Amino acid sequence: MVWTCARIDLTIGIMATAQDQSKIAVRKRFGSEIDVETLTGIKRSTLQADRFFGRDRFPYYRVRGKVLYDLAEVERIILASRSGGRTA
Repeated sequence: MVWTCARIDLTIGIMATAQDQSKIAVRKRFGSEIDVETLTGIKRSTLQADRFFGRDRFPYYRVRGKVLYDLAEVERIILASRSGGRTA
C-alpha cells in the first residue's frame, strides 16, 4: 500500500513492526498546504495570505523552511466550528 502525503511517498510492507507503525503514524499526521487544500477546499494562496497577514485559521509548524499542518488538528477545528442543523 502506498500513501502520498506532503509529497512524501510511504510504502508499507505487510510485516511492519510496532516501531515502523509509529514512524508511519508520525509521518501521516502532518501535511502540506496541498494536503490542507485537499482536505478543506481552502486554496493554498488563501492559506499563505492568512499566514502572511496573521489570520492563521489553522496552527502550523515551520520545519526547515517547509510549512506543515497537523491534519488531525485541522479536522478538529473544522468540526468544532460546525453550526446550525441537526446532529445525527
